[in-house]
Amino acid sequence: MKNKKGLPSGFVEACNAFCGWVESKSNSGARQDAVLAIKIISQLFLEALKLERPEIGREENTDDKVSIDTQFLENRFQDFPVKTYTHCYDPLEETAKNDPVSGDMLDDFRDIYVDLKTFLAAYRLTDQANAIWEVHFGFYTHWGRHVVSAMDALHSFISKSLITETANQGKGS
Repeated sequence: MKNKKGLPSGFVEACNAFCGWVESKSNSGARQDAVLAIKIISQLFLEALKLERPEIGREENTDDKVSIDTQFLENRFQDFPVKTYTHCYDPLEETAKNDPVSGDMLDDFRDIYVDLKTFLAAYRLTDQANAIWEVHFGFYTHWGRHVVSAMDALHSFISKSLITETANQGKGS
């Protein structure tokens, strides 16, 4: 279902949920924060997949980014359980050209946050058609890659955490 402006109804809500989570202080513990993170970014990913490709192109004068404060992010994610991880940048490239690289969860969250806050500000205040074009394009070229990398690393962390917890419970029996 779409809203009045032609977006899937859940996309703006998913953007707001991600930004709200980033802006909040976690009181749930490191593993629970990671579980919540993967739920939120998975929903964001699903909603972004529902975006239709806009028919307009980018206008030249839309290069200005909204000023977004990201200073708080280092403190917000100081205790986040996943800091860095390894991934391959493009899984479709030949192996010899595609050595594993180091990913940074803070960088992922920062880039997703800035792109979505920029979208939300432009969508609410000014050029909605161009904002939709930008966020759709960015999903496939920038922030969407950060979402996928973060989901992969978070899934690995949560899986290992559950396996360790299960193994430790078995030792106590």
